[in-house]
Amino acid sequence: MVQRRTKVVAAVAGALLLTGCTLDGTVTFHRENVEVDVVVQHRDPRARQPRGDAPISAVDVCGDWSVGGLSKEQRPAPTGEVACRLTGSVALPVDGSEASELNGMINRTNGSIFVTMPSAWFASGSYTEKLTAIDLTLRFPGPVVASSSGGQVLGATVRVTDPAAITRTGLWVTARDGPFDPMFLALGLMLLVGGSAGAAAMWLHLRRAARSAGPDEPEHFLARVPEDAADEPPAVRRERPHPPRPAPSEDPTVWSHGDDEPD
Repeated sequence: MVQRRTKVVAAVAGALLLTGCTLDGTVTFHRENVEVDVVVQHRDPRARQPRGDAPISAVDVCGDWSVGGLSKEQRPAPTGEVACRLTGSVALPVDGSEASELNGMINRTNGSIFVTMPSAWFASGSYTEKLTAIDLTLRFPGPVVASSSGGQVLGATVRVTDPAAITRTGLWVTARDGPFDPMFLALGLMLLVGGSAGAAAMWLHLRRAARSAGPDEPEHFLARVPEDAADEPPAVRRERPHPPRPAPSEDPTVWSHGDDEPD
């Protein structure tokens, strides 16, 4: 019974999230559950081997087993292939618990959702056909933090379109289980306000220090020129007055030599 259940869970994991030859659809994650709307299509194993104890494959997804919350619908497919549409929702694990059919593939811890699927799930093996085409969109309740190659990340969405990358590296995604925490926004605003207030206080302190600088102290680089000094006209250089020269004497003897005087 345990072996059968293990095979069923593995088949569900493969069929829901990226297994079979082709896959197209959307998987939407919420805080409590995951909504599924995907179509899986690949070769019909009944054309190659009897059912009996044959490995579980996509034909069983629309067969005689059921998973709570999911509905199955056989879809038209080309000759020799099988297609099935899976819709509905499956409960997500409670944070830190293991009470879910999807445990091990999808886990929630510390406010994050972890999706982990090894590359062996997407290659040819016991349960699945090799993945050859995919167009799957994964939507999360919060922003995607990290993702493996093969998908394009846009906010809280990952769109997977590269089967070769998924087959090579598997699929893993880490995303927040809710929108941006307002506490982080409040913390950022507090840091911004605190930094601005500190800068303003420092600027005022430097201005006061510059104004209080004494005459023997060097002026601070923030000191300003007094406003009244800017209005004073430049100093005018004035010539110092000289005394007037004496008038020339009218006495003719002033200009005579001493030897010309009469005896």
